[in-house]
Amino acid sequence: MSLNFTLDLKLEQKLVMTQEMQLAVKVLQLPNNELKEYIEDELLENPVLELDSGYEDRLDKVIQIYSDFNDDYFIDYSEDEEDEKITPFYFLSNKRSLYDCLKEQLGYIPLTKRDRKIAEYIIDNLDQNGYLNMHELSIANKFKVSLDIVKNIISIIQDFEPSGVCARNLKECLKIQLKNKGIYDSLYEKLIDNELENIANKAYTFISQKYSVSEDKLLRYIEVIKSLDPKPGCRLGDDTVRYVVPDVYIEVVDGEYFVRVNEDNLPILKINKHYKNILRNKNSEEYKYIKAKIEAAYWLIKSIEQRRETIKRWQKQL
Repeated sequence: MSLNFTLDLKLEQKLVMTQEMQLAVKVLQLPNNELKEYIEDELLENPVLELDSGYEDRLDKVIQIYSDFNDDYFIDYSEDEEDEKITPFYFLSNKRSLYDCLKEQLGYIPLTKRDRKIAEYIIDNLDQNGYLNMHELSIANKFKVSLDIVKNIISIIQDFEPSGVCARNLKECLKIQLKNKGIYDSLYEKLIDNELENIANKAYTFISQKYSVSEDKLLRYIEVIKSLDPKPGCRLGDDTVRYVVPDVYIEVVDGEYFVRVNEDNLPILKINKHYKNILRNKNSEEYKYIKAKIEAAYWLIKSIEQRRETIKRWQKQL
């Protein structure tokens, strides 16, 4: 028996999905409300991205949430709609409660009957964002216990999920999340205690010079801070009604049906010019990091525009 080996060359055409193509497909498939959430996340994670000035006139600044706890973290895209018929399909609701989740975790902690009542009382008095707005002393006086006992119970609850709950303010909330991640250090402490407003205004050069750290290192720290949740209680559902925003509207005009693309509240993004200037110096420490972020921002903007054009073409075919 003889074995023959031959080498054959064959030409084949294969479709390879690059990361850019995958992003374009993902953005195309997202409905309006999910696309907005995705863009919000990208604005927080990518420092070179920002909203176009024309769009900022209608929306709150996404990053500005760090300057004041009472500001809304999520952009409110709802607009006043007059004479519109609301159907049950406009609403979504999730019944999973923050308080149920925390009390479920509390059940696994060995506590005395008294301390469990105090813990349940604290949980019941958290606001919808997961913050404790009651003073520790008032809790101690109510249950006639020492302040140390109350502080200890609060620290126990602060170890629960979602991370950051039971904080007294925004700064403590962010610090709890960093400590739970095991990455909290002196620079994080300085940034959270003193620079949240400057981070909101993207005054990165000023901050890096103030603390004598490279802008590359500072951006990595800020990126982590922006990934934290300033309203951890909102991760779990409540009874809050949320609108479902349609991608297109079907309107009747003089007995004829027309399809209109809903572009009223889609964000317009742009790349911050400050970071474009950094790319002029290829020897800088920040060059590779900023270059990658600008490329990611460019492909996101392009994918959103392709999505917009695809929907318009689909509209014309109807």
